[in-house]
Amino acid sequence: MSPTSRTAESLHRTLLGDRAGLLAVLDRPGSPAGDGLRPEEIPPPRRTGPPDGGEPAERSYGLLEMLRSTVGVNRSCVTDPRRYFALEEWAAVVDPPLAALLAAHLNLCLGSLLQLGSSPEAEKALEDLEAGRATGAFLATEAVWGSDLARLRTEARYDADRREFVLSTPDDGAVKFMPNNALRKLPKIAVVLARLRSGPQDHGVHAFICHLGTVDEPTPGVRVTPLPDKPGMPTDNALTRFRDARVPLGALLDGDGHVRDALRTGGSPPIDRPAAFARSVARVGIGKVGLSAVSAAMARAAVTIAVRFAEHRHCAGAGAARVPLIEHRVHHTALIDAVADTYVASYAAGAGMATATRAAARRHVVPTPDEAHRYTMTKYLVTSLCHHVLAASQGLCGAHGMFAVNRIPLYLAVNRGCMTAEGDNTVIALAAAREMVHGHDEATLRSPATHPLPSAGDLQAWAALAAAREGQALRTCHRALAAARRAHTHVLDVWNACSALFLRLADRHAHRIALDELLAAHRQADDAEARQLIACLGEVHALGDLRRDAGAALRDGLIAPEHLALLDHRTDHCHDRLRPRLPLLVDGFGIPDSLLGVPAASPAFVRDYLRTHRSGREH
Repeated sequence: MSPTSRTAESLHRTLLGDRAGLLAVLDRPGSPAGDGLRPEEIPPPRRTGPPDGGEPAERSYGLLEMLRSTVGVNRSCVTDPRRYFALEEWAAVVDPPLAALLAAHLNLCLGSLLQLGSSPEAEKALEDLEAGRATGAFLATEAVWGSDLARLRTEARYDADRREFVLSTPDDGAVKFMPNNALRKLPKIAVVLARLRSGPQDHGVHAFICHLGTVDEPTPGVRVTPLPDKPGMPTDNALTRFRDARVPLGALLDGDGHVRDALRTGGSPPIDRPAAFARSVARVGIGKVGLSAVSAAMARAAVTIAVRFAEHRHCAGAGAARVPLIEHRVHHTALIDAVADTYVASYAAGAGMATATRAAARRHVVPTPDEAHRYTMTKYLVTSLCHHVLAASQGLCGAHGMFAVNRIPLYLAVNRGCMTAEGDNTVIALAAAREMVHGHDEATLRSPATHPLPSAGDLQAWAALAAAREGQALRTCHRALAAARRAHTHVLDVWNACSALFLRLADRHAHRIALDELLAAHRQADDAEARQLIACLGEVHALGDLRRDAGAALRDGLIAPEHLALLDHRTDHCHDRLRPRLPLLVDGFGIPDSLLGVPAASPAFVRDYLRTHRSGREH
């Protein structure tokens, strides 16, 4: 790991808190002292190809087994989400597809079994997953309805004579789409969301355990069809169809078992359908935070690679001189912008993780409305921001950024998956904005007032301006919605008329959250220079956001025209202050060099490219 100063260590603590060192919060199994297993102690994976020359997705399954046998991939990661998030962050850096596998196996499948299972079947499935006898999947999304899980059509009809459920897929549109269950190297245990029916009654969406098959053959009634390859993201996604697949009564994950008891005795269970649905999808909220953690970790890794590359890659300077890329203003300002956004994304992701950890400590299964909103906005803000960081980092590495061996293409592919998984970003942002509009009375909103451009380093003033811009966006949405309701009779026409403004409200809300988290980090930092750097990074981010939204801020009267003329000058001043501290800022991410052993991050990149990945011999 690069030598770090007190300032870098302080930045690192504000970023990761008690997850510092990524896996340091995890206990080594069998150690009486509970020594933490540091990430550099885990052998890094081979750069390309699966462990034994099989399918590319096998590599991630091999790494999953390595994690299980070293640090533990078990129910403690559900009861203490910090362990889960630390695993995801480490996996995101060294093998992004492994992070996607962990999300399904550990959070969605094992987590649902632990929180909703109360039967011998659920306990046996948990034991098999923890022991490595099976891997987990979560079958929720359907081909036609996508993530609109309340409308899914997969059925689980109760057979009272045999005390079993019969899973069936009524048509092509209801086939389960995307879960990672194509590989047959290990038995797969799935949590399946299906509509529970007994007799003529539809009891709504519930979760069920279904063993998809053994190594040799699928379970009777289960048909798994691999989906086409996804360039850059080698995961074993599949289509899954059920044709009268039978599962026992204990496969129903209904929490306290009262639904199973009623069905067993021949009664018609009184079911609160909304509550049952909320329980069944409860882990999706934690999943959104996990995807945010993954994206932020990948952004930290990618921008570190880009800075290291810019330090050792030379190009033409003035006259005949050759200088490192980082000396060119156009290059280092782009790096600074990416580093600033990465800090913002990391602080926002950390706040989401803290919310999830507090909820777990209270033994909450179903998130509160405030928690659910935080999870949604964390995912929207972090994954979107990191997408821009990753794309910029790839471009700043030139041709080197295109090679998978340098990981950035993998980071980008997984980040795109994060933006669509657990709800597409645009869809969840619109839904969150609608909730905000319905939850606020326009009469309580203050009229806009012009704000002076905040002084250099005044994060408090930037946060106040962000809050004012959010409030005015909310006021605008209220007025637009009222006008749309007067102009249209169909609900869809009303929402379509307001959708652009609602998305802007989501952006304003996300920006306000980001500034609040930067302000909290600034107060938390225990080093004076770290506080100054956080303030400067926040100003870079805020200035860039204001520049992109300047037209609306000017129209709303929140800034004066003369403020716009100052934006470029203020941004240049921040860039000049941060340029000498770029190496220190990426040191603050705390990623060990052993986890970033990629050619683009090394001055000896030519030798690294020549070296073969398997034998170490040069061509």
